[in-house]
Amino acid sequence: MIATVVIFAFIRTWSDFIGPLIFLSNDKLYTLALGAQQIMTAYDPKWELLMALGVAMTVPVLVLFFLVQKYFIQGIAMSGIKG
Repeated sequence: MIATVVIFAFIRTWSDFIGPLIFLSNDKLYTLALGAQQIMTAYDPKWELLMALGVAMTVPVLVLFFLVQKYFIQGIAMSGIKG
């Protein structure tokens, strides 16, 4: 169950937008989500850069999931949810 909580916490903090937006004042410390927002709000957004950034944001979460998939499934099975 701890592994499942760790996975959910990682996914939540990896894609967090509001927390870094509030606490970070230096542009060099921005997360990938904030960088994507800056690219989107530009006058002429570069869509190929946004797609590459989307892949860069998705790949670590997928890799983490595939590495700990066994523990994730066990944690869900132990929680008592039937489906």
